[in-house]
Amino acid sequence: MKMLKFNDIFKKTKTKKSKIEESVNEIIDFLKSNDITTWDDFIHSSKFDRFAIDKIIDGYAENKSELEDIKFYIQLELSNSKQLKSMIKTYQANEEYEKCQIILNHIQKLL
Repeated sequence: MKMLKFNDIFKKTKTKKSKIEESVNEIIDFLKSNDITTWDDFIHSSKFDRFAIDKIIDGYAENKSELEDIKFYIQLELSNSKQLKSMIKTYQANEEYEKCQIILNHIQKLL
């Protein structure tokens, strides 16, 4: 049996995160090229557009966890500070403090 080195074990996590980041960047670029630049644009797009976008997002995710992460980061990138503060309340209620910290860091970047 082959023993894995410490670095080999943790490369998978880094690769997974990079895949999610890469997927989000590609989806955001696609949305922007189709004049969806804010979360409001995304929410108020037509049923057909939302269906198509959801199918594209689903195509990037291999499992439910990745799907949730991709949707989280898309919302993070497209939201304004007021919407981000609302997101914090939601994630605090669900006790997802890591995501709350990510949102707070993103708000700081916007300022």
